[in-house]
Parts: sequence; C-alpha cells; structure tokens
Amino acid sequence: MQVSTDGGIYPKWRHDGKELFYIAPDNGMMAVPIQASTTVNPGAPVALFPTQLATGGNVGISGHSSRAEYDVTADGRFLLNVNVGDSAGSPITVMLNWEGELQGTP
Repeated sequence: MQVSTDGGIYPKWRHDGKELFYIAPDNGMMAVPIQASTTVNPGAPVALFPTQLATGGNVGISGHSSRAEYDVTADGRFLLNVNVGDSAGSPITVMLNWEGELQGTP
C-alpha cells in the first residue's frame, strides 16, 4: 500500500503506530496519519520540516548508508544526523620540539 504521493525513503513508525514518517525526495520530513481497524487507512501526507540529512559513503551506523539517518523518540521528537557545513574548518598549528622551546633551546 502506497502512503506517499511522490515517493520517499527511510519510513519509521510513531511509537503508538498512528503515524508513519519518511523522507520525501526533496529531503523534507513527512508524516502520514494512519487509521487502523480491520483495514489500514493512510491519510494524506503532511510536510513537517525540511531536513539536511548527512550523506556520503561513511554515513550511518557502522558505515551503513542504507539505514535511516533519523529516529523518532517515544514522545514524538526527532533525532537527525545532519551535515554541519564545510569540513575544511580552521587551520591548526602543530608545534614540534615544544619542550626545547620551553627550555630556550631551538
């Protein structure tokens, strides 16, 4: 049974099973309300918020990039593995023979 309108990845159930979350092709976090009785009736998908999930070959638990880069807590909050920006960072200085510098010997 299809619950998304444009596809998606990494489905996760809400703790009580009344909602299904997934990542849409535009990287938005989506939620689909689920009504279950004798049949399962998905509602219309709702966009929750945009994500910037981490990507790359080493992303995921133990390097498994096929695993979801987010989780949903029992109280409905989200934990996301996101990119933090440019990895170039600030340069560092490595000082060699620092003990000699302290003693005044080059």
